Formats: sequence, C-alpha cells, structure tokens
Amino acid sequence: MRPNKMTIYELFERQRRYVVPLFQRPYVWTREEQWAPLWKDIADKAEEWEPNQKARPHFFGAVVLSQRMHFGRELDASDIIDGQQRLTTLQVLFAAFRDLTANVDARLHGELRRLTENSGIKDHEDETLKVWPTNADREVMRAVMTSGSTATLEAKYPKVYKRKKLQPRPPLVEAYAFFRDQLERFATDADREALPVGASSSGGLSVDRLYKIFDAVRHLLQLVVIELEESDDPQVIFETLNARGARLLPSDLVRNFVFLTASRQGGDVDELYRDLWSEYDERRTPGGHGTFWKQEERQGRATRTLLDLFLIHYLSYRHEREVSHTHLFREFREWWLADRERKVVNELEILLAYSREFATFFTNEETTEAARFKRVWIAAGAA
Repeated sequence: MRPNKMTIYELFERQRRYVVPLFQRPYVWTREEQWAPLWKDIADKAEEWEPNQKARPHFFGAVVLSQRMHFGRELDASDIIDGQQRLTTLQVLFAAFRDLTANVDARLHGELRRLTENSGIKDHEDETLKVWPTNADREVMRAVMTSGSTATLEAKYPKVYKRKKLQPRPPLVEAYAFFRDQLERFATDADREALPVGASSSGGLSVDRLYKIFDAVRHLLQLVVIELEESDDPQVIFETLNARGARLLPSDLVRNFVFLTASRQGGDVDELYRDLWSEYDERRTPGGHGTFWKQEERQGRATRTLLDLFLIHYLSYRHEREVSHTHLFREFREWWLADRERKVVNELEILLAYSREFATFFTNEETTEAARFKRVWIAAGAA
C-alpha cells in the first residue's frame, strides 16, 4: 500500500476516472446521516478561511484505490475499493457548485469544471465523468452531472406525491438539490449594504463567499489516499474496511466476491451484471413501489431481505447442509472455493434460474397447486 495525504482538490484535478466496481453497493448516503454533517464541515472551514493566514485542515477520512489496466486511448482509471460513497457525494456537491457559478464567475466556474470533468482525448463519452458509479446509479449520475440546474434535473425526476406522501427520488438527485440549496444559502447576499468594502456580488450571490468555499476545498479539506500495489488483495481489504460504516448485507458481500472473481477470470463484468445479476437490483415489486429482492420478510424472530433469504436456502441446497444467516457469506465463500474449476458465468446462470423459481413464493403470478402450496407454506411462517 502507498498512502498519500492530499486535498480533495488535488485528487479531482487529476485527469483520471475513479470507478465504483460492479460488486459494490449503489449510492446510499442520506441527508441526515451524511450530507448535512459533510456540508457543515465544509461550511465551517470556509468561514475560517482567510488568505495568508494559517487554518487547521479538516480530515475527511481515507480512500482506498486500486489501479486499473487501461487500453488504447482510455484515460487512467482506479477502482474505488473503499470511499465510493464519499467520493460520489463530493462530485455531486462540486457539480452543484459548478452549475451555481455558471453565470456568476467564469474563472471559478472553469476551476470547478476541472474538478468534475476529464478533458482531452477519450475512448468513451462517459470517461468525462471523474467518478463512474456502479450500474444501478449510472443513468442518474449522468443526469446529475450534466443537468446544469436543479430545475432541469427535477424536470426529469419530478417530486411525486401518493396519498399526500412525498415519494422518494434517487438519492443522487436529492443530494444535488440539497447541496445546491446549501451553497446558495451560504453565498446569498441577503443584505447588500452589509458587504465589506471591495466585496462583489452577482445575481444576489456573494462572489467572495463562493470563493471562500472554493479556497477551503483547495487548501483545507484533506484525504488520505491509499493506492494498492500488485501484492495487495482488494477483496480482503474491502471486507475488512466494510466491517464498519453502513451495514453490508450478506448478499452485498456475495456480490462483491462473485464479481471480483469474475474480473480475475477475465470475464466481461458489465455483461455478466446486465445478463445475470441486474435482476436482483432492478426487479420491481408487483405494485412497482419498491425493489423486489430488497423487500424484507420475517424468518423466525429475524427480518431478512428476500435476496438474503433466497441465498440461505440456495446455499443450504447446494452445500447439502443447513446454513445460518449469521455465517452466510463465510460459508458461501468456503463452498465456492472448494471447487477450483468453478466458473462465474455457469454459477450465475444456475443462481438466476433458482431465484426466479423462488420468487414465485412471494408473488401471485401462478395459479397451480404448487403455487398455492407455496403461499400456504409462507403463511404458516415456514419462510
């Protein structure tokens, strides 16, 4: 490992893509738990910033990266082994900041574009984005980073009420709206007469206040960036680091393990995900109000997601012995590694076939005797 302390500015001014591997979870940060504290840290440091005066830097934690192989004219890229939620959030914040300054200060806007957009020759248009998320978030991330304004973004992802209750929008959309609002509040020139001599404003925004935020980002907000070397095992590090923070489900760890194995076997992980795993992230409930495999069901005294519940039964069948939820991932890995010839594509095909059969336990799609038996079995609490 090669640790290196750098500012957020130094990390993102590089012409480089930071890629969230497919085996990692989608974006899950929220306003109360993460965005608001993050913004407070930034705003506090911006208030402290004064040119030519020392201010204590703020440490934002560590990010773990693994260099990716690249071909042709592809930009240099790194997999984000740890810190993807943090880096994704910072990119959304910088996009909101960039868009806010578009008609306010050309120099500041240009600097923020450097932090959010890769320039030069690229093989793919999506290489423009500094942070490239996992499949489930790519469409939304692309919209957030290119919308240019809250109004444009909300036209694509409007607020919807059902039974007078506001329905949740993609977290990345909510994050952009939150940071755009906070930035405007910080920079709003509510009392023009109160501006210090020499200060400037544009469109009700204090340019000097905007520069305070930028200078804090450039000089005071620091990360420890750990770059893995060839001898480091990304999966072991991922599992160790993610024993803390937001809870990882056993199915999250299974996905991590399977797709990292696929990458090592030289498989096309994008194609494998699209054809054989996206079902578990994208299938909607019959009513269309949620994600089918993320629904929770009681099993005894515990509550499990359907995907975790399925994996327990599936592994018990394949392993030919009872598997507990507590040790699901550990036993899955032991079972997998027991066969050195096991191929990811074959296993995912089998897994998908069984999962679709298992899903009928929780739908009313079948009217056969077997389907009725399944529903009675569930109602009796055997699931």
